[in-house]
Amino acid sequence: MVKNIKTISEKFDSTIYLKVIIKYFLHRNLLFLFFIITALFPADTRAQSKMEWKYSIIKNKFNDMMSTSAQAVTSNYKFQNDFAIAFKCSNGHLTFEVDVDTFITSKGDTFNFQYRVDKQKSKTIELKTLMHTNNAGNTRNFSQEFVHEIIKGQTMHARVIGWSNEFFDAEISLNKAEDSISRVFQDCLSSIFAQEQEKNDENYSLNEFLNDFKKLTPKLQRNILEGIKKLMS
Repeated sequence: MVKNIKTISEKFDSTIYLKVIIKYFLHRNLLFLFFIITALFPADTRAQSKMEWKYSIIKNKFNDMMSTSAQAVTSNYKFQNDFAIAFKCSNGHLTFEVDVDTFITSKGDTFNFQYRVDKQKSKTIELKTLMHTNNAGNTRNFSQEFVHEIIKGQTMHARVIGWSNEFFDAEISLNKAEDSISRVFQDCLSSIFAQEQEKNDENYSLNEFLNDFKKLTPKLQRNILEGIKKLMS
């Protein structure tokens, strides 16, 4: 009887010990699995940070010319390459630029950029590929309505249509777009006045300025007028 009780006790102790061992290794393996998943799939955090609008200052390494940019970057659905849209100020000129990180059409050729902000109707504007790359294009011919839609919207569904009707789609957050875009537009105004003071020429005429000024939202126009007032005082 005592022997049987001892045997049962030993079996019971062995069972508990076995459970402890199994639990230990399961815990270790779950931790190991967690670290593997964390290491391999950190994309959500990166994607969220990439989609935020960012203001940046770019210096040309060959001529020290300064330009500024308000840019948002995400991924296109088709190839998972970067898909970026940006407003840029360079040499006193405002441009809207799209870069899909893959071939669009031949350098210098036009292509269509289709977009829809929130629940509004989809619209199309024409861009031209840059002379140094056929992965991106820009235009100076954008309307005040286009800027207003972006800075007041929440989400943009964008599509670039390439040379053989190949298209690249992306969804872009417009959160905090207004702050970055406003800074770029103000930079261009300061650059215009600086050029006029240094060169004393008419490379950027009053008519050109008024044409660009009409593209801005009322809020941006007020900011620029305040900037002019400060410059003249």
